[in-house]
Amino acid sequence: VFDEKKYFTAIIGGNPSEGARSPILWNYTFKKNKINCNMLSFDVADKNLEKLIFLLNKNKFFLGGAIAVPYKEKIFKLLKNNTSIETSKIGAVNCLYRNNSGELTATNTDGEASLEAFNNTYKSILNRKTLILGMGGAGKAVAAFFAKDINNKKNIYISSRSIEAKSYAELLESNWLNWNIFNDEINKFDIIINCTILGSNKSRHKMPINLNSIKYIKKSAIIYDIIYDPSPTLLLQTASKNNLKILDGKKMNLLQAALAFDYCIKKEDRKFDTFETMFELFSNLS
Repeated sequence: VFDEKKYFTAIIGGNPSEGARSPILWNYTFKKNKINCNMLSFDVADKNLEKLIFLLNKNKFFLGGAIAVPYKEKIFKLLKNNTSIETSKIGAVNCLYRNNSGELTATNTDGEASLEAFNNTYKSILNRKTLILGMGGAGKAVAAFFAKDINNKKNIYISSRSIEAKSYAELLESNWLNWNIFNDEINKFDIIINCTILGSNKSRHKMPINLNSIKYIKKSAIIYDIIYDPSPTLLLQTASKNNLKILDGKKMNLLQAALAFDYCIKKEDRKFDTFETMFELFSNLS
């Protein structure tokens, strides 16, 4: 790979070659716009991760790319001196790119994309009480950007099965709700965001909110599940049956890929819109 003598990008993870969408979307965009570049899938063992990042940083043909599970937090630690303020709070990254000095830099487009997808669908989050469930890498990103955009950080409530997430809630100056009691508080929220894996392919028959608690959610509330496969999740199916507004993770997933592409492949001298180009293919993948 490193001897190709042509520019390339990559998705780095435990096994992204087994179904990650980024290579399909990026390579389609490269080909359609006649950009002499491609995205490769790097399935990397934990013990080889640091060496890989070192080699990529030294390789002038590597432009950047995407980071998949389980390395979003580990790569942040390797490159934390080259991250933004928001990304430093999150402690996890999903995108690599070259900064203006040519240094390998990391950022997180999950949070940016989650907020933009919500605002494009339901407008402003100002003054809405928001409950965010799950504080993995994606959950931290969503919480950081929603907390940044909301009028009063005390309108953000965070709950997770990991008690360590309580310190993250404090970092964002938001509220912490114990996982065992958030169902009892469910009726006071205007926006509920699922950032857990409950409802994803390996747990598609589960949801983070108790079935009996759904009926107590405000009828004006919006249920946002960032999971995009499957869609709708059991949570969104149940919410829809109860006449609640819903939003799945498909647009967020596409936006984060488009944003990451724009970080890596600079916009100067480009005549295409990344999101629109990827959307042409994404709709067929969904």
